[in-house]
Amino acid sequence: MAIPSPHQLAQLPIITCLAALRGIANRSDRLSVTQATHARLASQWRRNPNFVRSNAAQLVDGVHAHFRHCFSALSKENGNGDDTIRRFVAFSNELNLHHAIEDGVWFPRLARFHTELQLELLLLEDDHRAFVALESRIEEGDTLALREFIENLNDHMDREEMITVPFLMDGTGGL
Repeated sequence: MAIPSPHQLAQLPIITCLAALRGIANRSDRLSVTQATHARLASQWRRNPNFVRSNAAQLVDGVHAHFRHCFSALSKENGNGDDTIRRFVAFSNELNLHHAIEDGVWFPRLARFHTELQLELLLLEDDHRAFVALESRIEEGDTLALREFIENLNDHMDREEMITVPFLMDGTGGL
């Protein structure tokens, strides 16, 4: 089965797009195509005046950009020294608070108003639990777990934005 192009995926309804992405068997291919599809969609969002007027820009360019920057900086450090682990714990505590708000408030609200998103939101919540499981490995100095955490987090934020930004921009996805 051929891998759909990001151009093709970006034209699909988001639920169909995400299902097609989950259908890509090779993890590396799926991550790459998800990232490219997200980039294409983000370019479209930024041309919409509602991107800045809504909370979409705050989510993408504020909150998620902050997490991308913080964890990316950790991945560039050599080794798994105590300072790296200490900083990871601080960043992950902040991330866990963000995820607690999503799981406890924002995602349930989105699921009530957009029932078609229920599966996708549950998958995002599953991601949140998987991050917590990886944290203990990282705190024990597992550098491979840190790389996996960051790769999964970037993919998670891409998918979360693909799901939520259109609803933030049209006014039906806010808190």
